Amino acid sequence: MKYSWYRGISWSSIFFIPSLVDIFRFKMFPQNTIDSLSKIFRTIVAQRGGYDREKETNNDLLDALLNIKRKADKEGISEDLLIAQAFIFLQGGFDTSSVVLTFATYELAFQPHIQRFSENIQPWVGWTAKRARTIKLTIS
Repeated sequence: MKYSWYRGISWSSIFFIPSLVDIFRFKMFPQNTIDSLSKIFRTIVAQRGGYDREKETNNDLLDALLNIKRKADKEGISEDLLIAQAFIFLQGGFDTSSVVLTFATYELAFQPHIQRFSENIQPWVGWTAKRARTIKLTIS
């Protein structure tokens, strides 16, 4: 997402002057971002067997959203609402994780006694930088 004056006004209006949002049709995210995430969501739902699949569970956010859709189908919960919930979950998780990692890095950089504490517990935990480099992640 590229920053522009239009994006700045759009985001400011969404938070501080919501009445302008309808007039100028501001959006929180660009349409190409929304389209990409919608396509990813629909693809994953299709890979898992659609909205009417059996009770095979992965115990993740998507399962929770699919269960909500299945149980509340009479109330007409739209697919767009489910996509919006997944998008907000993704955005919220990214923001909080980045703040925590930034703070932890800052504390480690400016607190030598915390670094020593970390070095002291490494043998007990069994997690070292050398071991971290040898772990192979598989993506299926």
